[in-house]
Amino acid sequence: HAESSVQVSIIGLGCSSFSSFFKSTTPSADSKSSADGGDTDEAAITATSFDSKAYNPSDPTDAGDDGELLLLTRDNITKSHPQVQAWIAAIRRAVLDHGINLLDTAPWYGHGISEIVVGYALEDILSGDGGNHTGDDAIRRDELIINTKVGRYEADPAHQFDFSYDRVLSSIQTSIQRMKCDYVDVIQLHDPEFSPSVGLLLEETIPALLLAKERGWARSIGITGYPLEVQRELLLRSARDGGEGFVFDQSLTYCHCNLHDMSLFIAPPPPGEDVPSTVSLNSDLDKTVVASNATDLADTEQNSHHQQPQEPASSFADFCNSNSIVLLAAAPLSMGLLTQAGPPDWHPASPKLKHACRNAAYICKEEYGVDIASLAILFAL
Repeated sequence: HAESSVQVSIIGLGCSSFSSFFKSTTPSADSKSSADGGDTDEAAITATSFDSKAYNPSDPTDAGDDGELLLLTRDNITKSHPQVQAWIAAIRRAVLDHGINLLDTAPWYGHGISEIVVGYALEDILSGDGGNHTGDDAIRRDELIINTKVGRYEADPAHQFDFSYDRVLSSIQTSIQRMKCDYVDVIQLHDPEFSPSVGLLLEETIPALLLAKERGWARSIGITGYPLEVQRELLLRSARDGGEGFVFDQSLTYCHCNLHDMSLFIAPPPPGEDVPSTVSLNSDLDKTVVASNATDLADTEQNSHHQQPQEPASSFADFCNSNSIVLLAAAPLSMGLLTQAGPPDWHPASPKLKHACRNAAYICKEEYGVDIASLAILFAL
């Protein structure tokens, strides 16, 4: 990138993709063709509707009164279910046929379903103790990077977030059991901007993550989230005593390295100066979250027992690079904004930004015959 010499890995965003599996919808004509105009893969995943009263979890092919497959949950899922087999096949092809070596999941993705499916897939593609596969195309556990998260869990808002010490440790153990992987490569703090306080993160969440790493449950510790300044402040506040570096080894951000938002490589604006509304997905949300956490951070600073390193203003990418924190940029399609079909209904972007992206998609297709999704991925890469 012209703004920075920092190298950033680009990955897809799992949560929005996986949650779309549970929407009741009928595949459109457009969804039956791949991005390059060809036929979809035989294992492509389609959404299904469901009737919980009609579901028989002992029958993996059971259907509701309308004949459609039923919603899977972590309680009724089986490996032999045809939709689960399609997911396993997709992971298998990605890893064995296309060289994908990183699987990024979370308890929040499908509320446990994603991790369970990853575990099913690992049984089929890993050799040795990590799996059952013995063919020539099997891979070793150390050839695959498996990341998962803690902090965000259920769809019910009352039980969606839990950053407590005990829940973090139990969540990591549950994730390892679901994926049958003995350990995870990176255990990530999921969306810390929604924590009720930074003090909770510093006093309970991070100590639990460090203990998990010490016990060998995780090789590295990561952080994920949307507001870049919240991540930066938490990285600084959790720095080790004595200048021994940072607790976090990796940062995953999303929607900040794409056609409408390159703020990953831009230094934050001076205090009081707003980010243009056409850049951020939701600049009002950014300002609210950052202001709230900044106040909390200031309060926590008074109770700090050590001096935190002082950082000059720099882009988040440069900040991570200068502190040896591996940076991943997720969602090059901005969670569907940069596609012909457009974003899902829940997308947080402002109407102004959605309109701009729709116009851009139209111009790309009608005037240049280019799919904006392909352009967006190439731009991010």
